Amino acid sequence: MKKTFLFGFISLVCSPAFGQWTSNGSTISTVQNVGIGTTAPAYSLDVNGNTRSANFVLPLSGQIGYALSDKFTYKERVIGHYALGWIADSWSSQGGSLWQSGFGGIKFFTTGQFRMGINDSGNVGIGTEAPTQKLDVNGNIKAKNLVFSSGSQISMNLSDNLTYQGYSIGHYALTWMPDPWFSGSNTLWQSGHGGIKFFTFGQFRMGINSSGNVGIGTDNPKNKLEVAGTIRATEVKIEALPWADFVFDKDYKLLSLEEVKAHIDEYKHLPDVPSEKQVIEEGINIGEMQAKLLQKIEELTLYVIQQDIKNKELEKEIKELKVSLSKE
Repeated sequence: MKKTFLFGFISLVCSPAFGQWTSNGSTISTVQNVGIGTTAPAYSLDVNGNTRSANFVLPLSGQIGYALSDKFTYKERVIGHYALGWIADSWSSQGGSLWQSGFGGIKFFTTGQFRMGINDSGNVGIGTEAPTQKLDVNGNIKAKNLVFSSGSQISMNLSDNLTYQGYSIGHYALTWMPDPWFSGSNTLWQSGHGGIKFFTFGQFRMGINSSGNVGIGTDNPKNKLEVAGTIRATEVKIEALPWADFVFDKDYKLLSLEEVKAHIDEYKHLPDVPSEKQVIEEGINIGEMQAKLLQKIEELTLYVIQQDIKNKELEKEIKELKVSLSKE
């Protein structure tokens, strides 16, 4: 007759408490703990030594675990500091979840190579054994959807860092940081040690070079803002100093009209105004040019005032001359 023997059969043979075992003709069983290699079994089957089994099957509600002697408790479950077990928990209502514990960390290998690990601080490293963040990946990442919760921070940094407004950001970085620009939300910070360039349709559109000059339509800006193209704006405000009101100061030396004429005859442009050649080669400073044009308008106003004074003096002389002639 075939019989099913439990792993505790050896204990059945050797144990002096033979009366604790029962048999129904096909199964031998006991309600006591069975020990193999130990006289003080703490579990239904307690083996002090190596075991080998061709098949090891647990029912759906069962638990399997491997643990060294030291233990800790997590969510009312006991697990060893060095353990591997399938334990029933809240993650699944059908069967247990895999619990794995390593006091110094956990490492995963394939083909003899390190692939992924969790260090003793809880940082996960993929492709790196020294993760410094909660998830540290040394390699490419492919994701169908990447969603970050409100208030979270996402960044891409290389190893070298700089500090700005108390925050650390890489010389090569893209990150959303808390910023005084807008309270309660993050601002996009982008850093490129040599500059930043923006492209659309495979073409350069805008950039900021390492000197902080912004170029739109040009990748070689020599000024704080350089635009190779047209600009349309509803309002432009330019701060230019000094303004041209100094023309009305009492000590301002107003050129005579003869001096102005001589300058025009020689240089073909007004005094203190750039020549056509200079404008073509260097462009114009709009703020300075507006001040220069106002200066010429104010000088012209002074010339008109001077001319008006002379005209009134002439009118007076003519009137006096007429009176004198009428008396003759």
